[in-house]
Amino acid sequence: MMSVVAPCFGGITPLFRRGSGVRRFRANATTCTNTDPGRPRPTRSRPARPRPAPTRPDPPRPQGSPMTTARGDSLDRLGARIRHHRRQLGLTLVEVADQAGISQPFLSQIERGKAAPSMSTLEGLAHALGTTQAHLLDAVTAGGASDTGGPGDSGRDPAHSDRVDVQRSTEGATLTRAEGTVGGHTRLLPGGPGGTQFLEFVETNHVPGRFFEHPGQEWLYITRGTVLLEVGDSLTRLEAGDVARYNGTLPHRWYVPDGGEACLIVARPG
Repeated sequence: MMSVVAPCFGGITPLFRRGSGVRRFRANATTCTNTDPGRPRPTRSRPARPRPAPTRPDPPRPQGSPMTTARGDSLDRLGARIRHHRRQLGLTLVEVADQAGISQPFLSQIERGKAAPSMSTLEGLAHALGTTQAHLLDAVTAGGASDTGGPGDSGRDPAHSDRVDVQRSTEGATLTRAEGTVGGHTRLLPGGPGGTQFLEFVETNHVPGRFFEHPGQEWLYITRGTVLLEVGDSLTRLEAGDVARYNGTLPHRWYVPDGGEACLIVARPG
């Protein structure tokens, strides 16, 4: 009888006996070796699996985080002030919407804090309600002012407080310049003494828009880019670092040259 040693399979050597039809298996305690020196057996090595890095759970976001609630709270206060003025005048949603040049459903969403009006729409609403855009926006920057426009619930005067108020770059209500525009926006900043308003404009409008008029003086501080300022019949070119002051009762507007973008801080009385 002649026995043939076959290749190993998983540490078990099968033994075949010719003519007997009997097949036996012998388990090897060690790794198999090639019994035929003329046919080298390739060895396979399984690469070690990398251990997954330990994962750390994301820290829980605190309740009332500005990323989740600040914008909603601001729109709620703005809508409440608009609704208060409308009801004080005894006007319906349809009447105010017609005067402001917007639809009644859109005005209803604004009053309920479900939609953000553009600066252009806010100017139209202020005109329809017999007030100013600055007064309506004060409901947002006041941080908790009542519907009637009085002081906030806390009654805290920042001028006599030992607390430092900080508004991060990702915070503050942001409004578009006008419906349908892309790129430019206005961010409301904390107010100053005497009800002074501060607004940050990121301007991408290359086409002169409508003129605005309002009581009091207005200041422009250019932080980035180039701005063309029209006040009445005068046209002034302003660069980064320039400051302009003018009478807000004069028709005024600003825009940027073609292909540019500018950032400016505007201060106006409340």
